[in-house]
This record gives sequence, structure tokens and C-alpha cells, in this order.
Amino acid sequence: MANFIDRYRDDLDSVGEGVVFLGPHIHVYGGKADVGGGIHIGAGTQVYDFCQLYADNMAGCWIRIGRNCYFNFGCYVCGSGGLTIGDDCLFGPGVKLIPMSHNFDDLSRPIVAQGHTMAPITVGDNVWLGAGVIVLPGVTIGSGAVVGAGGVVTQDIPENAVAIGVPARVVRYRGERPTP
Repeated sequence: MANFIDRYRDDLDSVGEGVVFLGPHIHVYGGKADVGGGIHIGAGTQVYDFCQLYADNMAGCWIRIGRNCYFNFGCYVCGSGGLTIGDDCLFGPGVKLIPMSHNFDDLSRPIVAQGHTMAPITVGDNVWLGAGVIVLPGVTIGSGAVVGAGGVVTQDIPENAVAIGVPARVVRYRGERPTP
């Protein structure tokens, strides 16, 4: 597959050596920031086709991706609220990292007029998020953790934990034998 990184290099704040964009349908928005933190991608990271990297150009918005991370097809990587990803992480197809949510409690106003709340997401080193995982605002996923396909992460996941479900819950820790 061809490397399309040169098509996007000028749209990003920093790109490490050996970064590969595998496909012509990757969308980058807000990669260079006047106010926010922009988008920074560590060396050796691969981003597959149909992924979106989105960071608003305002305070509190950034994407920092570590070294040797792999984003499978169709991931949505949002920095509106802040997103930090460690090294050596795997993201299955369709993973969504969303550090922003809309406010909706004021019954006298339309939801669209109530603004939003932002809270940073932090993903440690050596994390694997399976296909279709959604990570919501304010969550920290500890190093070595695994979240099974389709999980919705609404709370912190400890280091080396294996979490599954909606909402995602810890079912065991890596290195332990699974319970039948």
C-alpha cells in the first residue's frame, strides 16, 4: 500500500519518522493549532484508510499520539477536550475516542443550545482497544489494558485490566487465567 502521509504532513503540528497513512481517505482537521495543542503523531505510527483525526483550534484541544501505534480502518480520533495516547497501542476498526459531550439537563432550552463539556482522555502504553470500542470523556485507560470489541468505556480502566461490555467492566487482569 502507498503511504499518503505527504498529503497531510503540512496539516499536522508534528509527525515522527516512519509515520504511515495507509489510504487516500484519511481526514485531518485542526492539526495545526493557533490556540489548541494541534495534532502530534509519534514515530512509526500507522493510520489506515477512512480514519478521522479531529482537533478544534481552541484551548483544551489536542491529540498526542505516541510511537508505534496502529489505527485500523475507520477510527475516529477526537481531540476536542484533549487526547493523549501512549506508545505501542492498537486500535481496532471503528474505534472512537471522544473527549467531548453535549449538555442536555436544562429542559427550558434545546439541547443544541446548551453547549458541551470537555474532559481529556488518556490512553497508556501498550493498550489494545478492540473493534468498535467507544471511549467517552474524562477516562484514563491504564498501560497494558485491553478493552473487548464493542465496549463502551465510561470509567477509568486500571493497568493490565481486561474489560468488556456496555458499559465496559473489568473481568480479569492480563496474566491471570480466564475463569471458565
